[in-house]
Amino acid sequence: MIDNSVAPNVVTYNTMISAWAKAANPRKALEYLEKIKDDGLQANVISYTTVVNAWAKAGKPEKAQECLDSMRAEGVNPNVVTYNTVLTAWAKAKQAEKADAVLRSMQTAGLTPDMISYKAIITVWCSLCCAERAELWLWRANADGLLENASLHRDVLHAWISEKRPAAAYALLGKMSASGWTPDVTDYNSVVAAWANLDLPESAEEVVERMKLDGIMPNSHSYGPIIAAWTKLGDTARAASYSEAMQQEHSEISKSRGKGHSPPWRKHTAPAKMGTQMHEDAAISAKALRPMPSTQSAIRGKEECASFTGAQSAHRAKEHENQQQHVQTDFKLSISPATASVGLWSKLSKENVAIWMVVIAVLMCSVVWTPASEGEDYSLKALDSILLFCASVGLTMTMRVPYKRKFSKTP
Repeated sequence: MIDNSVAPNVVTYNTMISAWAKAANPRKALEYLEKIKDDGLQANVISYTTVVNAWAKAGKPEKAQECLDSMRAEGVNPNVVTYNTVLTAWAKAKQAEKADAVLRSMQTAGLTPDMISYKAIITVWCSLCCAERAELWLWRANADGLLENASLHRDVLHAWISEKRPAAAYALLGKMSASGWTPDVTDYNSVVAAWANLDLPESAEEVVERMKLDGIMPNSHSYGPIIAAWTKLGDTARAASYSEAMQQEHSEISKSRGKGHSPPWRKHTAPAKMGTQMHEDAAISAKALRPMPSTQSAIRGKEECASFTGAQSAHRAKEHENQQQHVQTDFKLSISPATASVGLWSKLSKENVAIWMVVIAVLMCSVVWTPASEGEDYSLKALDSILLFCASVGLTMTMRVPYKRKFSKTP
């Protein structure tokens, strides 16, 4: 193109910059950006943003920041996409302070952050367990009307819980309700578990009562941590009473399922939400309030544990007695082959009997029909045959005894 005396323009250079950026070669993209300046042309926001994006994808947020700074120094105003690219690069590198500075510089430049901006900054602060800074940006995003769902609220909520500050998490639930975002049962259960883990079951009970006032249906995961906390503190009576209250609510929901009545904490709901949906809620409530095995085991007293241990001991004693009976039976078979052979031969399969009879017959014939040597007594050969027969029977019994337990025991 240059050889034909056709001078490239900014669009041409931008195409080359984009090609090298897609090839994951930000250095070449930067070279063509410098060529724009060398040819006396003015690079635009697309030129710089493409190079910034190339450095960000290469995992070099510091290079992306340098390009952003040189862009502003050249008098080219970055747009929201340019700032978000650098902001996201710093956030992925867990550099929350630098990401925060980029977002503030965006606002100073008169630009309004979008959902990508707020999500990046809130996520990085939450990942570093700095819930206070994350919540600050959360409410700024809420004031700008950019929160499409409550996912960012939950990120901040879990950040407060990770810092072991359930009071701040509980306050966030109240702010969510006031701002029009209704927390769900998972949000409340997270705060309940946070209080219970700090051995403060009374505060956890307050959260459950708040759930009912807000029309949220408690479930087993709501009551379980409270019962476990009371049990850990040694107040098994309080834990048992709370478990009984859960059982009572479960039975009330089961009864109301067929009568068309809503649970006590759902009576203030709008009539439009009642009817068929109410029947489904009652069915789900009845299933959700069934005590979990962990909940029931948490309040098991010492007497039940002792009886359980006794049952285990009795079961083990029974197994030991059965093993002793098997050993005695094996011993009887080993010392009385004449008696054992009666029941043993009756349980041998036809194939085994035929095989061993053939083996015995062959051995006996080999002894009986072997020519006697000079001076050898035939009575000794007969005795050898009898001994061979006894040895064969003993060998048969020895091989069958290990498989005795596959058959029913003989009386």
